[in-house]
Amino acid sequence: MNSNLISARSRSRVWILLLAIGAASTAAKADAPIAFTAHELTLGGSSCAVAAISDGIAVGGAHTPGDAEQHAFAWTEGRGMVDLGTLGGTQSGAAAVDGLQVVGGSFTAGDAEFHAFIWTPAGGMRDLGTLGGAFSAASSISGGVVVGASATASGDIHAFSWTRQTGMVDLGTLVGGAESSAVRIHRGLTAGWSTARGNEIRTRRPVVWDPQGQVFDVVGTPVDIDPLEGWVRNAGQAADVHRGVVVGFFHATPAPDLFNHAFVWTVPHGFFDLGVPPDFQESFALATNGNLIVGLLSARDVQHPFVWSRSEDFLDLGTLNGASRATAVNNEGWVVGQFVRPEGGNGTFLWTRRTGMRDVTPAILSAGAFPVGIDDEGRIAVQDNQEGVARSAVLVPRKR
Repeated sequence: MNSNLISARSRSRVWILLLAIGAASTAAKADAPIAFTAHELTLGGSSCAVAAISDGIAVGGAHTPGDAEQHAFAWTEGRGMVDLGTLGGTQSGAAAVDGLQVVGGSFTAGDAEFHAFIWTPAGGMRDLGTLGGAFSAASSISGGVVVGASATASGDIHAFSWTRQTGMVDLGTLVGGAESSAVRIHRGLTAGWSTARGNEIRTRRPVVWDPQGQVFDVVGTPVDIDPLEGWVRNAGQAADVHRGVVVGFFHATPAPDLFNHAFVWTVPHGFFDLGVPPDFQESFALATNGNLIVGLLSARDVQHPFVWSRSEDFLDLGTLNGASRATAVNNEGWVVGQFVRPEGGNGTFLWTRRTGMRDVTPAILSAGAFPVGIDDEGRIAVQDNQEGVARSAVLVPRKR
C-alpha cells in the first residue's frame, strides 16, 4: 500500500460504502447558526467540566458549593443544572448521554472504590459494578448498552459491555494482550483499543467489538517491533464509531518515524488507510457522523483540521492564527474544533460549508475554551481548564 495515499480503486470502494450506509447529507437542512447565547454551567463550586452533549443535554462533573464534593450533572436550557449525585462517595462525573440515560463513574461510600454508573430520571444513579477489581468507568452508551473499562480481579484493565439483562460483561483483549478499553459505542459496534503484548502501552492497537462481543483487530497485520529501539508499528486507537463506520489512527510507517495515518473500518469491507495529503506527514481521524470524517493533519510544527468525504478526499480547513484540530461533527455536517489563540490558551471554532471557519469562543470563558461536542441542533459544549480549574458553557444558537 502506498505510504501516502491508498489506491484509487480502494478509495472509490470507501466512497461507495459510505454512500450506501445512508448517512446524513453534508448539506445542512437549515442555515448554520450565526450567533450564540452562552450559558455557563455550575453547581455552585469553583470548577465545572462538561464532557459531552446530545439532543440538548450536556453532562459532566462539577464541584458543589464550598468545593466539598464533585458531582455528575445534566444540563438543559429549560431546566438548567441537575445534580445527579454520587454512589455514596464524594466525587462523580458523567461521560456520555443518550436520550435520558447518563453514564459515567463515581466513588462508592467512603471513597473506597470507583464504579461505573447509569443514571435515569426514574431510577436515579445505579452502580454497574466491576469485573472483579476496585475500578470501573463508563465512557459511552447507545440504545441501553453501556461500555467502558474496568479492573479485573487480577488488576488488568479490560473493556466491558453492560445491559440490564446481562450485567457487566468482559469484552476481553486481543490474543497476547492483557489490557483493553472501550471508547465509543453506536448501534451495537464498539470502538476502542487493546494491547497485543501483555499490558505494554506501546502495543495498543485499534479494535472493534461487534454486538456479540467478538473483537476485531482493525489494522489486521502482525505487531511490528523494532528490535533495536523497541518502537511498535501499527499501534493506535479507534476513536469514534457512527452508523457502522469506525475511524481512528495507527502507526503506518516503520521506526524511527512511526507516522500516524487516519483509517476507516466497517464490518463488510474491513480496513482502509486514508493516507496523508501532500505537504503533511500524519493524519488522525478523531470523529465521524457516518459520512464525514474529521480530525487533524500535521507536519513538523504545523497542525490543521480536516474534513474527509467521499467526494472531496481530504479538505484542509486551514487555521485560525495557530495550530488547530477538528474534534466533532454533527449530522448536519457542522464541524467544531479547537485552535491555539495568539494570546495563549485554546479557542473554539465552528466550520460549515456556507460560513467557513469562525471563532465562536464564548466571552464568558475569558481564558478560552475547547469544544467537547456539538449536537444536531448546533448546540456546542465547551470547556476551559486553567491551572486545574475547569469552567464550562453551552453555546445555544440564537433564533432568527
